[in-house]
Amino acid sequence: MEKTVNIPEIPRMTKDEFMNQYERYKDSENLAVNLHIHMPDDSIEIIFNSRGHTKVKYVDKTYDENLAHKNNKDIYIVGAEFSSDKILEFGFDAALQLIQRGKRVARKGWNGKNMFIYFVPKGNYAPCTKAAAKYCTNDDGLVPYGAYIAMKTVDGTVIPWLASQTDLLARDWYTV
Repeated sequence: MEKTVNIPEIPRMTKDEFMNQYERYKDSENLAVNLHIHMPDDSIEIIFNSRGHTKVKYVDKTYDENLAHKNNKDIYIVGAEFSSDKILEFGFDAALQLIQRGKRVARKGWNGKNMFIYFVPKGNYAPCTKAAAKYCTNDDGLVPYGAYIAMKTVDGTVIPWLASQTDLLARDWYTV
């Protein structure tokens, strides 16, 4: 017996809704936008653009009132999220892109004060223990490390950070 599964259609944003959302941010100097774009193969692409004002002008010029691309109606915007230095709320997808560009981010939902996470690129570091010294693979006496995300904790120490399910799904990330 074949089962029928009804997949709900993704509600589409209109250009008026997009521009009204932008209105809250138009005076922000550093504006970023996440666009959720339906593609011809029915996939959704999430595009992060750190030059939000420029991207809004592009959307206004290139997309119709239903946010369908003027050259291909199978490409349309289904949603958008703005963030700035003044109004700072976005999801982990944007937070990850920001830390990879050298920014520090945190969550409003974290209990500790002055906590944030940041990206540590792969590199070679001096060993701090005898165990680490055994992993020096270069003649320079340094240990090769892979990239990771670090957290500055409440007490000012820095530790490797692991995301919880709550962190990944939260919409209260902001830049520090």
